Amino acid sequence: MSELYEMGVETFVNLNFENSSTEKVNLIKEIAQDLSKKMKVQDLADSIITAVNERERLSTTGFGNGIAIPHGKVNGLKEPYLAFYNFANPIDWEALDDEKVVNAFVILVPDNDSSDIHLRLISTLAYNLMDETYQTKISTIRNEDEMKQLIKEMFKKEGE
Repeated sequence: MSELYEMGVETFVNLNFENSSTEKVNLIKEIAQDLSKKMKVQDLADSIITAVNERERLSTTGFGNGIAIPHGKVNGLKEPYLAFYNFANPIDWEALDDEKVVNAFVILVPDNDSSDIHLRLISTLAYNLMDETYQTKISTIRNEDEMKQLIKEMFKKEGE
C-alpha cells in the first residue's frame, strides 16, 4: 500500500484547470475555491488562501521545471489533502529556475497537525520531482486515473 494512503491523505487531480488568472495571488484564490468545493466544505476557501499565501510570503514554492508545490496549514481542515493541478494558462510563480509554472502539487494539512505530515509530503515530492522520468510523465499524462496512479507510485514505500 502507498505511504500516502497510510497517512490518510485525500488526493484530487485536475488535469485541465481553466485558470482565468496568470498571477499567483489570484490563482491561489481560484485553487482555494476549487478545492473547497471538492472537499465539500465551502467555508474553507478563505482559510486555504490565508495559509498558502502566508507560506508564499516566506519564500516561493516554485520548485522549477514548470512545477510548484504550494502548501499550508489550514485552520478548520480535518484531514490532509494533496491535489495536482495542470494549468491551462502558465503562471509566473517566481520559480527557482524563473520558468512559468504549468503544474502544481497543492498540500494542505490541518493547522493543528503535530505529525509534520506536510514535511514528509513535500520531502517525498521534491525528491521524486528531481527525477526526469517523473517530470516527463507529469507533463505528458492527460488521464486523471493515470495521474493518481503516478502520485501513488511516487509515495510507494521502498521494498514494496
